[in-house]
Amino acid sequence: MSNGVSHDGIVKDIQGRMVTVQFVQSSACSGCHAKHLCTSGESKSREVIAECWGHSFQVGDAVTISVSHQLARRAMWYAFGLPVVLLVLALFPLIAWVGDLGACAGEIILLSIYYTIFYFMRNKLEKQVCFVVRPRYS
Repeated sequence: MSNGVSHDGIVKDIQGRMVTVQFVQSSACSGCHAKHLCTSGESKSREVIAECWGHSFQVGDAVTISVSHQLARRAMWYAFGLPVVLLVLALFPLIAWVGDLGACAGEIILLSIYYTIFYFMRNKLEKQVCFVVRPRYS
């Protein structure tokens, strides 16, 4: 899967065929030489649980975890694109029906409902995500 989104990480836990990989997710400017002068450079430690296929890992092994571009785009669509489309489609009818203030409240309620449904569907969506874990070679 050389044409996907990947991160280098460390194996933190192994439960049967499931491997927990910890990696550092950096913002686009965190590698900038001037990041100490501004506050926009940010990085966070993340963990991903993935099923390992054909590889044997031990805790502490350096690995690369990746996902296809298509799956990454689909995740971005569900998380950000679809809510924006729903908000824009609902905005003008809400303004006409309940006015500006009511439309703002309606948009917040609509967004809350969307992400609540998104949260409760996380197990179903999780089954569609397939991370690939490979050994990282120096």
